[in-house]
Amino acid sequence: MGDSIRIGLVVVAALAIGCHAPEVGTAGDDGGPVSVPGAVGGSSFAAKDAISTDGSIFISSAGGLCGIVSNNQEPANSQDLVISVSDVDANSNTSSPSGPGSYVVNQHPFESPGPYHLAFATYVTRDGNCSVGTHHYVAVYGTVTLTRAVGGSYAGSYDLTFNNPHDLVGTFDAAACSGLATMHQGGGSPTCSH
Repeated sequence: MGDSIRIGLVVVAALAIGCHAPEVGTAGDDGGPVSVPGAVGGSSFAAKDAISTDGSIFISSAGGLCGIVSNNQEPANSQDLVISVSDVDANSNTSSPSGPGSYVVNQHPFESPGPYHLAFATYVTRDGNCSVGTHHYVAVYGTVTLTRAVGGSYAGSYDLTFNNPHDLVGTFDAAACSGLATMHQGGGSPTCSH
């Protein structure tokens, strides 16, 4: 498994399970970088912000997300969608996306030789103590389409089916955030910001 996928999987797992999350708000209504009409686990996803780095996209109901993760914190009472996208070559080596394209959620990656574009996605909701509890869902089918992939900044759309089962469809325009890269590389356990 390539370094990009390893980092992406660590990021998805860390953000979805070990990290904490943001406050609920209204997505897209104020011309923000995210539009998410849909619900997962019986709750509407009120996304406010999106950040990214090296194949990872973090969409949350918290505003000011880059500043939060750059301080090694995650706000409580949030909804988070974490997407990891990678290019896979004929030898199953992975790398961050080299450009626009469609990335497919595959429950059994690396069973077939590449090249292909691979996506993973996890959705969680967090309580006031940043606990995920049973509110953790994994995408089992779907596509993430990148319309921009430049310097760790990504824009595009997604159409995902989760294991609960619910569909989530939306768009994002995620700014590159070096704080997210630091968190992904093991910048210590984040604290829960209340």
